[in-house]
Amino acid sequence: KLDVHLTESPLFWLLLAGMGLTLTVFIADKINEAKYNKLKNKQEEIRGILQESFETFARIIDAKDPYTRGHSLRVAEYAKLIAGEMGYSEEDRERVYWIGMLHDIGKIGVTDLILQKPGRLDSSEYSLIQTHVDVGGRILEDFEALPGIAEGAKYHHERWDGKGYSTHRMGRDIPEIARIICVADSFDAMTSPRVYRKALSVEYARRELVSCAGTQFDPDIVPVMLRLIDSGQVPIEIEET
Repeated sequence: KLDVHLTESPLFWLLLAGMGLTLTVFIADKINEAKYNKLKNKQEEIRGILQESFETFARIIDAKDPYTRGHSLRVAEYAKLIAGEMGYSEEDRERVYWIGMLHDIGKIGVTDLILQKPGRLDSSEYSLIQTHVDVGGRILEDFEALPGIAEGAKYHHERWDGKGYSTHRMGRDIPEIARIICVADSFDAMTSPRVYRKALSVEYARRELVSCAGTQFDPDIVPVMLRLIDSGQVPIEIEET
């Protein structure tokens, strides 16, 4: 009769070590899961605060001109839809949305007398309003937490043919985010009322996009916007609070 104690068996210790390791991994996994969930909840909370802050800034910008109320939020939505059609990730679509909301932030440096003038601007007034892109770029140039936000503000009035303002960049030298916002911004400008005219029809805006593809607009982005229009995803209504 063999009288071998269980604790003297190498297999016992191997099994015990395996069980201990499994238990340690299980506990660590649960701790990490709890930490992950807590971190995820905190990230969602921060994202919510950030979005509310950006939307507030957008409404402050639009409030300078009652005829552009909701403009920044609509441009943000259109830009996000365009980015989605272009294959952007969910994270990048959200980034585009936030950039779109602040694309006109430079208008806080333009006098209300020009923004709210009941008529078309003369050449000197138009030159003054053009400065909003440089002002916006300077305001946002150190906002490194959101890549592309300064470019969206600074270059969204550049044209594909180089005849825009203020740096006269052309083609793909214009950052893609600015080319997206250019299309979104122009569509909303046409289909929204202005102090000097009524809102133009979606059909008219669609024809203008087609006509200006390759001159004012990126010829690859215009078809994306047309698909959104034809599918009924654009235009949208923004409820003001």
